[in-house]
Amino acid sequence: LAQRVVERIVRKPVGSLHAGARAYRSEALRRVPFALNANGRHIDMEILLQFEIAGLRAREIPASAAAVRGPAPAWPHMRDALRAAVRARLHQMNLFYERRFDCGGDETENAQYRLKMDFDSSHIRALARIPPGSRVLDLGCAGGAFAEVLEREHGCRVTAVDREPLAPGIRVEEFLLRDLDHGPPELDYGQYDVAIMLDVLEHLRAPERFLHDLHEKIAAHPRLKLVFTTGNVAFLTTRVGLMAGQFNYGKRGILDLTHTRLFTFSTFARLVRQAGFRILETDGVPAPFPLATTNQGLARGLLALNRALIAIVPSLTAYQMLFVLEPEPSLGFLLEEARARSTTQPLPTEPKSSPR
Repeated sequence: LAQRVVERIVRKPVGSLHAGARAYRSEALRRVPFALNANGRHIDMEILLQFEIAGLRAREIPASAAAVRGPAPAWPHMRDALRAAVRARLHQMNLFYERRFDCGGDETENAQYRLKMDFDSSHIRALARIPPGSRVLDLGCAGGAFAEVLEREHGCRVTAVDREPLAPGIRVEEFLLRDLDHGPPELDYGQYDVAIMLDVLEHLRAPERFLHDLHEKIAAHPRLKLVFTTGNVAFLTTRVGLMAGQFNYGKRGILDLTHTRLFTFSTFARLVRQAGFRILETDGVPAPFPLATTNQGLARGLLALNRALIAIVPSLTAYQMLFVLEPEPSLGFLLEEARARSTTQPLPTEPKSSPR
């Protein structure tokens, strides 16, 4: 029974909960942090879970009863195994971070960010705000997959910027290798129609300074539209966790381990306004349920329910936020525009008064 419950939780067969003996290759053990496991009899269960997450297998070897110390106590063993399985599953769902189950392989930071184009997501909603054929600046392109979609399917010309190289097989018109923590790149921003930062600002050490510097560079181009997305830390599950005394980071999601800043609708709006941007539109994005469950019918139903709730209380039920902005024009731009108009449109002269 315990084995069936555990397999139901982790959604994979994990072998018997307590075998007489198992054989592990030493190179396989080096790929998982088994030294962090418990010292009790359920360590075998934790290693099996680690192997499943890492894509490894353990081979069970039949052994006589005399070769082992005897059966483990039924209830303590089942309890500890179930606890380990729950923690492993929560870690995989990015609702909880457990170092011993972080064994999915070495990845670059960008590798964990998936392109979400097959369901209602921040990528789909951002795409709807970018006119076909636009010249786009993708700040923090995370491997370049979305930039490639813009060029291939939307007819855009994209300059992609990131501190990590493009993912293998990704091709875009122009790519700049730059750490945005050092500020926006030196570019002619007047050549772009749209600039996007999709789930990027929360990774920067000083987003206030970055937005200030970005505004300084684009304030002379007030017709440039910007599309930002970021997580909503006031999402329902995060609030419930706080009420229970929990604030758990994960490998992905709102409480991503690499996030340095967290925002609500109001705090993000205040951030961009104080940096000199005008808010044109806000939108709430539902949670990525298709990534959390293999039951696509259930995922579609949850997405529909989430959209309905966002229409009522977006601050509580939106998983992500989307903002469309434009820069407030700089004083220099306004003076230049006034000077240009004065040279092309002479000021009207006052009519001469007739002599008395």
